[in-house]
Amino acid sequence: MISRYEILSAFVADISREISKISAEEMRRYGLRGSSAKYLLVMLVHGVPMTATKLSQLSGRDKADVSRAMSDLYDEGLIMQSGGGKYRAKITLTEKGMKIATELHDRARRIIGFVGGDITEEERELLYRMLSSISKNLHELNSGRADIFAKGDNTIQTKEVIL
Repeated sequence: MISRYEILSAFVADISREISKISAEEMRRYGLRGSSAKYLLVMLVHGVPMTATKLSQLSGRDKADVSRAMSDLYDEGLIMQSGGGKYRAKITLTEKGMKIATELHDRARRIIGFVGGDITEEERELLYRMLSSISKNLHELNSGRADIFAKGDNTIQTKEVIL
């Protein structure tokens, strides 16, 4: 019998793998790595300037990956950096970077429309609520704020965090 964990893990891994393939293919058109797509879109949607630290937080990627991508984007003339150190410098999209980020955003919207085309708005809202809940619970578990063994196998006991 396949467990819920195995099913969820398989779907999440498959979705992540397919998104990575799409990102790589999209960015190949610009001579960049697939991971750059995420950063360009985050900067476009959230506005710039922003620091590498903020970009790391918003993208969910580690600072080392952000640093590598920013180096590539800088070398390609897609971003400018001003002031501060490595992670405190303000990053801004250049005109070329803004053009590519806008193109990516438009293409991403079409891709999302296609892959979610047979999902109703109500189903989409439910899916996002469920994924948000799972994500929040995993963050609590990984941060040590939740102890899944405190009250048996089926109950999660949340620890009180004192700051």
